[in-house]
Amino acid sequence: MSVTGEDCCVHIRPPPRLRLSGHLHVGRIEDKVLQAELELLSDRQPNGLPTERAVLDLRTTAVLLQLLELALARRAPDAGRAESHVLAAERYIQQNYARINSVNEIATAIGLGPDYLRHVFKRRRNRSIVDSLSAVRQAQARALLVHSGLPLKQIARLCGYRDEYYFSSVFRRREGTPPGQYRERKRARQVRLPTV
Repeated sequence: MSVTGEDCCVHIRPPPRLRLSGHLHVGRIEDKVLQAELELLSDRQPNGLPTERAVLDLRTTAVLLQLLELALARRAPDAGRAESHVLAAERYIQQNYARINSVNEIATAIGLGPDYLRHVFKRRRNRSIVDSLSAVRQAQARALLVHSGLPLKQIARLCGYRDEYYFSSVFRRREGTPPGQYRERKRARQVRLPTV
């Protein structure tokens, strides 16, 4: 508050999927529209009409949701920074998947510690950074198998696998079929258009 007055405590039961622990604090509100809406709602006394009551309830709900959003944003100020770190890691993986040997290499390239990167990546993407790297390699391998005539040894090297045996093992585990069979099956399904 910018002037002396009463503090008002509002208890809200959040939806079951939203877990809030402790108290939330908004502090100073910079948004002029939100300030005006709060002032209007604090001075407004609904008449007995159900329509006006419903409109005020909706406006109050909207204001409370904005306040909740502000409080949660201030509670986790590093959320935007964490997301930018994860995006940087994903970009590095997309551009260098064939050469990456470890999570340490990714972390060093984007200027983070490997443990922090593992933690923030798992928290933001709900999967490990190694799983993400493997998924990018797998997608590239699938594309090369279907759209090129390259031998498995060369595809394995281009996708960052140490040899074709390890590549075949990983590919079979993820796709449920060996790479050679995957290639044959996908090519057999491709529709060949007649030439004119």
